[in-house]
Amino acid sequence: MLTKIKNLSLRILFIPFVGLFVLQLFSVFGRSLNTLIYNLTEDTEFHIFFRYDTRDFVILWISFFWLVSLFLLEICAAFQKNFKFRRLLTNLRYAPFFITLFSTISILAFDLGMIEHSKWKIRNYVYNGSDSIEKPAFRPHVDYRGWCGNGYSARESDLYFDAAAEGLSDENPKVRARAFLMTLEVRDFLNGGDKAKLDEVFRKTCRDSDLEVRNLAVVYMENTGCEKYLFTD
Repeated sequence: MLTKIKNLSLRILFIPFVGLFVLQLFSVFGRSLNTLIYNLTEDTEFHIFFRYDTRDFVILWISFFWLVSLFLLEICAAFQKNFKFRRLLTNLRYAPFFITLFSTISILAFDLGMIEHSKWKIRNYVYNGSDSIEKPAFRPHVDYRGWCGNGYSARESDLYFDAAAEGLSDENPKVRARAFLMTLEVRDFLNGGDKAKLDEVFRKTCRDSDLEVRNLAVVYMENTGCEKYLFTD
């Protein structure tokens, strides 16, 4: 009996640890499901979107039900000889942790792969060998998953600005032109965090030996022009 009580006590002490992963798991799932429902019903008369307080209330109660079920099943498993729900109990104990672990590893691997793929697309656009200087028709993958647009903008610049700006030193003026357009796409436009690097991009482009490249900078800077970059070092 003492051994059963000791084991049960250890199992119960383990429940708060499970609770952390349960809340995390259902929070992520809830946000994703809410966004999916919103996108699917956006253009219908049955437009559905749960407010944050409503969503968090549902998540809290589902998590609470999970932990109460785990608590009750732990007690039953400790004192019943022919306990019939051991598989369910095992899932309630360990599924949140292993799902979170597997998801985290999968997402990290996906992000790393997509970031490298986006850099490849940027270089393929900049160095494609054509005479086209159309704006890029793609958005690179950003691994920022917060709610703040400023964070997204800063992360995009951190990941891709240098890769986009590499082509500014190329001998081919078409490559330099596309590199300029690509840097505009991935600059930190909300925070101005890459101002020094962007100034260097404008300085190079405004002083470029090719008229078409210089005109791109003039068009972009229609209000101020390139004058301040032409007469300063």
